[in-house]
Amino acid sequence: MEAQKNFGPINSYVFQKKTMPEKIRFSLGEIGDFELKVKNLKTAITFYQDKLEITVLDVNSKSAVCDCFGTRFMLTKSDKQGARSVLYLKVDDIQTTYTTLKERGVQFYDFPQSVVTIPGYRLWLAFFHDVDDNLLSLMSENMVLEKANVI
Repeated sequence: MEAQKNFGPINSYVFQKKTMPEKIRFSLGEIGDFELKVKNLKTAITFYQDKLEITVLDVNSKSAVCDCFGTRFMLTKSDKQGARSVLYLKVDDIQTTYTTLKERGVQFYDFPQSVVTIPGYRLWLAFFHDVDDNLLSLMSENMVLEKANVI
């Protein structure tokens, strides 16, 4: 007599594994845009243009569309406190950028910190807020050359 198969949630035919072609059909692309809420649009635009040197593409009475080397985001006027996002700004030399922004009056939480160190790779971050208390961070990804074993 053959034993009855037990179909639990993991091995049930309802939850069959996807085949390779099914996995390929759906794929998220890059981030196209995101929004930061600001209290005073004019003050926010001044901060992003003058201190961070981010390009403002378009402005209306309620929002500004900005471009940071191909990544677009919107500054949107809002009096409501809502969910916040973190804007990570990639830089090649985090120490030089940190020093330059400090000279422009940007206040950081701390010095740039190495937050991830794995063989061959190091990630550095330095967090600060904009004029509307949105959280931003400088982000520098550095390749680390490992010392070769020389006999």
